[in-house]
Amino acid sequence: MVGTLLGVVVINVLLFGVEVLKLTGSLDMNVHDTYFVVSNGHLFMLTAGWVFFWVYLVRMLRSGYRNITANSIFIVSGIFCIIILSLVMKPLNEYAPSTGAGAHNLPINEDILNGFSLALSIIRIGIIALVVYTMIKTRKKYIKNI
Repeated sequence: MVGTLLGVVVINVLLFGVEVLKLTGSLDMNVHDTYFVVSNGHLFMLTAGWVFFWVYLVRMLRSGYRNITANSIFIVSGIFCIIILSLVMKPLNEYAPSTGAGAHNLPINEDILNGFSLALSIIRIGIIALVVYTMIKTRKKYIKNI
C-alpha cells in the first residue's frame, strides 16, 4: 500500500507538477471563455482513487480473490471511483441541454456530450457490477475460512 501511495505522488507530480504537493494550491484551466479552478487536494484524490482501483484490481485478480486485504481496498477504491464518475457526470448532464446557441457558444455538439455521458454511465455500471461481484466472492472466501 505504501508503494501505491508513492506511485500516486509520482503520477501527480508528473501530471500536474511539483505545485500539486501543496494541497492548499489550485490548478487553473482556461477553456475558451470559461475559467476552471480545481483544488490540488481534489486532483490528488482523483488520481489516488483511480490508481488504487487499477493496482488493486490487478492484485485481486492475480490472487484469485484470496487476499481479503486487496479485495477490501479494491472495494473501497471502486466505490470511490463510482462517486467520482457520478460527480463528473452531473455537470455534463446539466450542460448538455445548453449546448445550442446559448450563452456558452462552445463548439461542442450535444450528441458528443450525450455519447460521453453514456460512455461514463456504462463504465460506472461496469464498476458497480465488478464491486458487487468482488463483495460476493470475498464473502464466500471469508465464510469458508471461518
